[in-house]
Amino acid sequence: MVAGKVDGTVNAKVVEIVEGGLIEGTVYCDELIIAKGGRFFGESKPMKNNITPLKSESKAGSDDADNLSAQG
Repeated sequence: MVAGKVDGTVNAKVVEIVEGGLIEGTVYCDELIIAKGGRFFGESKPMKNNITPLKSESKAGSDDADNLSAQG
């Protein structure tokens, strides 16, 4: 629950901005509630952990990353 001012990034399942509350920035949430008198300036996006990263597949015999670190 936001009753004051938040500047930046917010990550929460549910974000509620009550009267007099202000968020300026990016909000990652499943549910955004803005009460009368609450203010929001920025972007609202789905929660980050709802995004499934792609798995990278390494090719057999490809050790370029290991070779680079071994040479450095």
